[in-house]
Amino acid sequence: MNISIGSKHLLAFQIDNGVTQVAELRVHAKNVSVLKSFSVLTPAGTVEDDGTLVASPTFIKALRYQIQQHGIKTDRGVFCVNSDRIISREITIPYAKRATIVSMLRTNAQDYFPVDVSDYKLDYSVQEQLVENGAKMLRLLVSAVPKPLISSYYELAKQLEIGVEAVDISGNSVLQAVGVNPRMIAKDSDTEGSTYLVANLYSGGTQLTFVKQGTVRLQRTISMGLDGSFETLLKANKEPVSEICGYVPGQVSEEDKINASIAACTKAAELAGAINRIIEYYYSVEGYGNGKIYGTAVGQGILLPAFAAQLFGELDIEYRLPHRASVHADDPGKLGEEYGLYLPCIGACLNPLNLVDRAQGMTLENICAKRRWRERAQFVKRNFVLIAGVSVFFLCLAASALMAGYATVENVTINQTIKDYRQKIEVFSEVAKYQNVKLNAESIRDLLQSYSAKLEQLEQDKLVYDQLKAEHEALAETYRALQEACAQLEQDFVYTDKVYATEYAVYDDFSKSIWKWYEEVMYTLDEDYMNTNNDNLVSFIEELEEKMPSTFTVTAISITDSGLNMGVEVKSKQQAIYVIQALREFETVEIRAISGLTIVDGGSSDLFEEEVEGDPNPTQRVRFTVSLAYTDAFRDQ
Repeated sequence: MNISIGSKHLLAFQIDNGVTQVAELRVHAKNVSVLKSFSVLTPAGTVEDDGTLVASPTFIKALRYQIQQHGIKTDRGVFCVNSDRIISREITIPYAKRATIVSMLRTNAQDYFPVDVSDYKLDYSVQEQLVENGAKMLRLLVSAVPKPLISSYYELAKQLEIGVEAVDISGNSVLQAVGVNPRMIAKDSDTEGSTYLVANLYSGGTQLTFVKQGTVRLQRTISMGLDGSFETLLKANKEPVSEICGYVPGQVSEEDKINASIAACTKAAELAGAINRIIEYYYSVEGYGNGKIYGTAVGQGILLPAFAAQLFGELDIEYRLPHRASVHADDPGKLGEEYGLYLPCIGACLNPLNLVDRAQGMTLENICAKRRWRERAQFVKRNFVLIAGVSVFFLCLAASALMAGYATVENVTINQTIKDYRQKIEVFSEVAKYQNVKLNAESIRDLLQSYSAKLEQLEQDKLVYDQLKAEHEALAETYRALQEACAQLEQDFVYTDKVYATEYAVYDDFSKSIWKWYEEVMYTLDEDYMNTNNDNLVSFIEELEEKMPSTFTVTAISITDSGLNMGVEVKSKQQAIYVIQALREFETVEIRAISGLTIVDGGSSDLFEEEVEGDPNPTQRVRFTVSLAYTDAFRDQ
C-alpha cells in the first residue's frame, strides 16, 4: 500500500503552534508501544499559517534538551504534518498494484487537483476495498503535499541531527491508527450500528473521522481549530493534565481560570456549529439508523479534557477517553490519555505516505556516524584529564618496577595527582550542569517574551473590539429609528391612498354620468326639441363647479324643460347648509323644495342641530334631494 516501517525504534514528532508532541516508539508489525514521550509548548511563530516550520534556535535547543533529559537515543525520525495547504480527495478506481496506481495518479493529477502538481508530492492511502458489479474496486484518499512544507521538516531534522524515516499527514496518520484499533472508544453495551467520532484538534483545524462497524466511513477536515488559543484553553482545566514542559499550572490565577472558561465556552460553541454540519452530511450519506454517536478528542484534545467534554456536550454526544483494545493496565485512564495524546504519532509509524525525499536530508548512516564521532570526541574532552591521569599512573607503575627504590615516593605523587585530577573532573561536571541550567533559563526567557507579546496583542484586540461594539450599537439605534419612521410613513400612505381612491371614484362616476347624459341629449333629440331651456345647462354646471365646495358630490340628476332635480352628497351638516344657501343665490335657478335629508355613518338626522366641537367624523356623509326651477335670467341667456 504505502511504505512499511518494519520493526524498529522511531522518534515521532507532531508540531503545532500550541504544543509539540514527541514520542519514542517501538514499532513491530501493527503494534506500536510508547517508550518515552514528552510535550513542550511551541514558541509563537514556529508554525506559519500554511504549516511551514520556521524553527528558531531556542526551539531547537529546547527539543535537544528534552530529548537528552528523557534519555532518548533514537536516530530515526518520523514527522506528522498538519497544514491547510495539503489537498486531499477521495476517488474510486479498479483494483490495481501500487506501481500502477502511482503512475495513474501522476498522469491524471491535473484532473484531481486544481494546482500546479509539479510543486506537490503525491501519494495515496487505501481506505476500503469494494466490490461493484462483480469487480474489485479501491476507495483511495489521494493527497498532494507542498514540497516546501516537506523541506521545512527536513531542515528541522538536520538541526536536530536525526534521519528522516517518514513524513506523513495527520489525516492519514489518524486513519492508520484507527484502522488497527477501530474499537478504541467502543463498549460492549453500545447499540449495534453505533458510530464513533474521533476528533483530532490542532491549531489550524479539526480532523473528523467517522468509524462504523470497524470501518472508516468518512473523514473530513474543517478549517476551524484552536487558533492559537491552546494556552488559554489549558487554563480552563479544573484537573491537572499531562506534564507539558514550559507550562506551570500554579501560575494561573482564579481570574485567569474564569476568563479561560468563558473563552472555552465561546470556542466550543463555534467549533460545535461547524462540526454539526459535517455530522448532518454524514447522516445524509449513511442514514440515521438505530445507533448513537460516541466521540473522543485525540492529540491536543487529550491535553484539554474540560474543553473536549464541553465541545461534545454542545454536540450532544457522549465523550469517552480512547483505549487500546485487548490491553489491560493498572491505570487504564492514564494509559488512555497517553494513547490518545500520541495517536497521530502512532499512526504515522504504521503505514505513512511516501513523502520522503532522500536528496533533501542527510542519510541515516551519515547521521549515526557523525553522532558516534561527536559522542566519542565529547567523551574524550570530558574525560581528558582522567585519561591523562590514568596514563601517567600506568607510566608511574612501569617506572616503579624499574626504580624500586623510589616506589614509595612515586606512589604518593601518583595518588596526589589522581586526587587533583578528580577535583578537576568535579569542577568540569559542575560547569556542565551550569551550562544545562543556563540553556533551560534561556528557553524559559524566550517563552516569557513570546507570552508577553501575545498578551499585548490580546489587549490591542480588546480595544478594537470595544470600539467596534460601540459603533455597532450606535448604528443599531439609528436603524431602529429609521425603521419606526418608515412604518409610520407606510401607515399614513395607506390611509391617504384609501381616501383618494374613494373620492376619485365618486368624482369619476359623476363625470361619466354627466357626459353620458349630455351625449344622449345631443344625439337623440331632434333639432326643434333641442331649442329648449336646457340649451344653457352648461352655464348652470359651470356656475355649480365655481360656487360649490370640492367635497360637493352630485349622486343623481333628473332634468325637465322647466327645471331639474339633483341628489346631493356632502361631508357635514355645515356644508349642507352652505350648499343650500349658495343655491338660493344662483341667478339661473331657484329652489322649489328640499327633501330626503339623510345622515350616513353616524350623527343626528337633524340638519340644523348645533355642531359638536372637535374633528368631524371622516366617514360621515349628508345626503338630500333639491328641486330647482329655471329663472328668467336662465331663459334669456
